[in-house]
Amino acid sequence: MNEIVHPCFDDVESGYRFHLPIAPKCDTKCNFCKRQISGDQERPGVTSEILKINDIEHYINRNISLYPDCRIIGVAGPGDPMSNPTELFSTFKIVNEKFHQFKKCMCTNGFYLSKYKDEFIDAKLDYVTITLNSRNAETLGDIYEFLKYDGELYQGVEMGRLVMRLQDEALRIIDEIPDLKLKINIVVIPGVNDNELEDMIDYISQFNVYTVNLIPVLPVKGTAFEKVPSLSKEEIQSLKNELRGKYNSMKFKKHCSRCRADACGKICSK
Repeated sequence: MNEIVHPCFDDVESGYRFHLPIAPKCDTKCNFCKRQISGDQERPGVTSEILKINDIEHYINRNISLYPDCRIIGVAGPGDPMSNPTELFSTFKIVNEKFHQFKKCMCTNGFYLSKYKDEFIDAKLDYVTITLNSRNAETLGDIYEFLKYDGELYQGVEMGRLVMRLQDEALRIIDEIPDLKLKINIVVIPGVNDNELEDMIDYISQFNVYTVNLIPVLPVKGTAFEKVPSLSKEEIQSLKNELRGKYNSMKFKKHCSRCRADACGKICSK
């Protein structure tokens, strides 16, 4: 078998992956995100259906027949995977038992990772992405409307401080797991966190980060940030180049397709 590469981690021209849309719930409300059941929107947080646990094996086998070159199975929504722990860890148990030839990945905000540390470790993931959008409590209060954690509702600066603590705990857990590749997603929001990029890179430099992915915010109708302008390809590339010059040891992802939660098949760089 050829070496397995992950198109969302490695800078390859193309690659395959299956996203399993098993996670409808979310523990927070990002001001740029809108979860939807839809067949025609190409963005994160969107899926045509929520996949039931009993249907996972059939779903994977069907996609194997369509995309036999795929060796990556991931969970990326439409909510946050770790807000759906029963579905998430049941899914990875099935993959580990019946599809062991696949590498496993997950994209999460990490808020509940320390709560489910043992289950996370037992899942034996190969890749994990943490979306980290600020290390400033006030800025986080602007990016997230609220966070529900252990039955309590947090908002504003208090929520921001909690987010910072929970993400720090998550990254320290990930850092201790051998051979687990970590990607950091940063949604770049003009006028909100675009002047904090170096602070975030300084912070994550203490961890074993495989790559950093700067994602221009995507204005979505019906969200608090629907009128916030998105950076152009040239502008986001300029930011990456500037950061590469300052952080020689940090790898920055060249491209991102901002995939749906049920995306399956081939990703091609744009």
